[in-house]
Amino acid sequence: TKGLDVVLVLDNTGSMNSKGKLSDLKDAASELVESVLYGEPGRAKVGLVPFAQYVNVGDSYKSASWMAATGAAWKGCVGSRDYPSNLEDRDYNTKKIPGLNGAPCPDPLMPLTEDKDAILAAIDGMDANGWTYIPAGLVWGWRLLSPAAPFSEGMAYDDLEKIGGVKALIVLTDGKNTRAPTYPEHNSANQAQADDLMMKLCDNIKKDNIVIYSIAFDVDDASIRTLMEECATTPGHYFDPDSSAELASTFQSITTSLRSLSLSQ
Repeated sequence: TKGLDVVLVLDNTGSMNSKGKLSDLKDAASELVESVLYGEPGRAKVGLVPFAQYVNVGDSYKSASWMAATGAAWKGCVGSRDYPSNLEDRDYNTKKIPGLNGAPCPDPLMPLTEDKDAILAAIDGMDANGWTYIPAGLVWGWRLLSPAAPFSEGMAYDDLEKIGGVKALIVLTDGKNTRAPTYPEHNSANQAQADDLMMKLCDNIKKDNIVIYSIAFDVDDASIRTLMEECATTPGHYFDPDSSAELASTFQSITTSLRSLSLSQ
C-alpha cells in the first residue's frame, strides 16, 4: 500500500458476551491488523475505538487542551459535546469534550499506530459490558483519522491525496442503539434520536473522503441492518455475517478491499 490509515470501531457492549462473539471479533480483527501492518514501516497505521454507551480516551489526556475539566477520579470516560458539535470534528478549543466521572466505560481507545504488538494487545484486552450508542464510536473513529486535534497521528488529508492513500473506518455492532444523548451523558433510550445522529455522523465522515465499512454482526433487527448499510460508503462496503466463519471472511474481504483501494489510487 502507498498510505493507509485504518480505525476499527468495535462494539464492546454486554451482548457481545453471548455466543462467543467478542472472542470471534478479536480473532477476526487481529487477522486484519496482521495483514495491514505487514511489511515495511511507514506504509500503514491502525487505530482502535472500543465503544459501548461511551468511549474511553484514557486518563492520560486529563490536561489536554480539548478536554473539559475533570475530577481527580476521572478514568478517561467521555460524553458528547452539545448538539450540533457532537456531529462535527472542529472547534475543540472552544467547545471542549466533557469528561464523565463514574460512568460505565469500555477499555481505552488507541490512536493510529504502526506498533502491531500494541494494537493487538489492545484488541485482545477488550471486555464486553454496557449499552449501545453507535455514534460515540463513530465520532471517535473520525477523530482518530483526522490529522488535527484531539489526535494528530492521522496523515493530513492533502498529503494522503498526493500519495494516493486511503483513510478507512470499520464499524461493527451486534445490535441497535439502546442509548441516546442527554448531553453530556447518554442516559436516554430514544432510539430514533440515536439513529438520526448516527446517520448524520456517517454522512459527515464520508464527506471527508473516509471510506466506511460497516458490519452488522449477528443482527436480527431489520432497522439497524438498514442503517448500517446506509452508513457504509456503498452497499458493497456493508456486511452482515451471522457466524464466526462469516465474520472472519468479512474481515478478509475488507483487508483485500483496503489493499485494492490503496494500490489503485
